[in-house]
Amino acid sequence: MNSHSWNEIISKLPDPHFLQTYEWGQVKAKYGWVPYYAVWMEEQFSVFSHQSLVTDNWSLPAEPVVAAALVLKRTAFRRFSIFYAPKGPLMDWKDDSLRKRVLDDLQSFAKKQGAIFLKLDPDVVLGRGVPVSVGEVTENSGQAVRSDLRRRGWVESSDQIQFRNTVMVDLSASEEEILMRMKQKTRYNVRLAEKKGVTVRVGTLEDLPALYKM
Repeated sequence: MNSHSWNEIISKLPDPHFLQTYEWGQVKAKYGWVPYYAVWMEEQFSVFSHQSLVTDNWSLPAEPVVAAALVLKRTAFRRFSIFYAPKGPLMDWKDDSLRKRVLDDLQSFAKKQGAIFLKLDPDVVLGRGVPVSVGEVTENSGQAVRSDLRRRGWVESSDQIQFRNTVMVDLSASEEEILMRMKQKTRYNVRLAEKKGVTVRVGTLEDLPALYKM
């Protein structure tokens, strides 16, 4: 198993995220987490550890993959463990039967591993616009997924690991047009920073050490 094999699998699934990549699993492995790589095909479900993937010389499956998840495991209270799939699992969340199958398999796997809880935070869109505002638009399919999860006993955690909301800014407009879409106070702060000598430029690899320090 290498980064290319796993990343090729998830690249073909809906909304792939870097927190589901092979490399992210290896980063977390350095901090006490054990990465597992779960793959669902039409009639088969398989979970591999990093060690078994390397030993078995695992390669891309011949049949189509319908879902996948990087699942992280960490020991808790010596005898137990916690499981977390950051931004996963990756699948068509609107597919009711697939969703049920994937979640059932993950729950079963986690229980066998002595998990006291399994946490997921997939990119399921619940709405668009600023939450609790006049322009907010509810995403019915996402709300249906949320309702289904609640019915099945899943609980929304008050402890959010990843950011719940995503802000998307259209950068095709001019700088002045983008500034005009901001609140007056925001525009003031941006221009004040410029007056105080703050500059913005495209970073390079040489800037990474400074980023790490921050």
